[in-house]
Amino acid sequence: MTDPKGRVFISYRRSPARAEGTKEARRLRRALQDRGVPTWRDLEDLANEPTEVELIEALSDSSLSGAVMLVSPEVETSSIIRNVEALRIFRRHSAGDGFFVLPILIGLDYGDANRALGAPAGFQDLSDWNLHKLKHGEFLDSDAKAVADLIVRSRIQRIHAAAADEPFQMGVYSRLVPPIGQLDLRFELSGHFSGRTAQSGSYKAIEAGLVSTAGALLAVTEAPQVHAKGSAALPLGALVGATLSPRAGFSLSWGQIFEGHTTEYWSHSVQPDASEPRVRTTLGDAGSEDLVLAVGVSACIEHAVVEALSDLGIKPRASTYVESETGPLKQGQSLSPESGARIVLEAISAVRRQKDDLGLKRANVHLFMACPLALAVLLGQKLNTFSTVTLYEHDPDSVPSYSAVHSFNPSKYTYT
Repeated sequence: MTDPKGRVFISYRRSPARAEGTKEARRLRRALQDRGVPTWRDLEDLANEPTEVELIEALSDSSLSGAVMLVSPEVETSSIIRNVEALRIFRRHSAGDGFFVLPILIGLDYGDANRALGAPAGFQDLSDWNLHKLKHGEFLDSDAKAVADLIVRSRIQRIHAAAADEPFQMGVYSRLVPPIGQLDLRFELSGHFSGRTAQSGSYKAIEAGLVSTAGALLAVTEAPQVHAKGSAALPLGALVGATLSPRAGFSLSWGQIFEGHTTEYWSHSVQPDASEPRVRTTLGDAGSEDLVLAVGVSACIEHAVVEALSDLGIKPRASTYVESETGPLKQGQSLSPESGARIVLEAISAVRRQKDDLGLKRANVHLFMACPLALAVLLGQKLNTFSTVTLYEHDPDSVPSYSAVHSFNPSKYTYT
């Protein structure tokens, strides 16, 4: 049987025959990866021009879950697509073992598909298929996102049907991307980042992808269980936690690894320990609706936060600074899931109290973090009572060292 967790092959006509081809394939690749669907595309997965031997090997791999074919008029002149890719893609589909194929017609009518691809389905005319036909002659970002939404929904349905009682396994990577493994959802997001900082507008695209995937998970079960892990920027971790909200029914755990220690899963189902995190709140501008939450568990960040706020001209109504009971973690020191749960509980409770005590109808929370990634994820899961949250990324080589990377409304992630 075809592995429903496998990569998706992207077939397209590359330049110079179609100048837009590579750009269109990249749009689709990015939209799929933003939704946790791993992809196979020649420019990234082959060192040089694709050869027939390499393509046959890729298309014969049982871990390939399906293929999307961007079928433009130029495909008709491509012997590689017609005689190598299309034949094997449709052969895999006809085996009936779960391999899917999704042809997208770009600048073609339904009756043109069979001719353009060289009748790859044999006696079955492709005009009888449920083909996706674009109304315009280019595969746009909006088209890529719509197709990716369809694929991630189908992927999650097939995975759930095969193992309905198993938690979904998720990986989120904005930095180091490990080799392909057995993950249901694999968010390969390093293309959005330059070093540790996301490119302009990237978090908006990432958020849209996470929301789409969350909706697809809720469509197959009212209470999705998700076991996640990864190597990601702290703001991304908080955004993942927020989109997979407990209020929507998600049960999320995150695998945290400290150097020299085994993986421990953090979640809000863990009973917080009896530690007493240091929580300090300072009042500020009485006319402001901005609240600052700075979590300095891994390092002391108070002065860096003040520098960033001053640079942005933000005068908060109140600022809450939180660190662990013993201060910032030392080199090689770990933090237990129970202590992490206590820090999150105390941090969010302190900010909520400030919102209520100060009589703020709205509360714009500015979140600064230096902490384990799992702690950032759990913080994100508890942000749902705030109207706006702005996430800040730390770059030690910049002045100021913290910069705003994304603002969002966590209260909307109930998916109702």
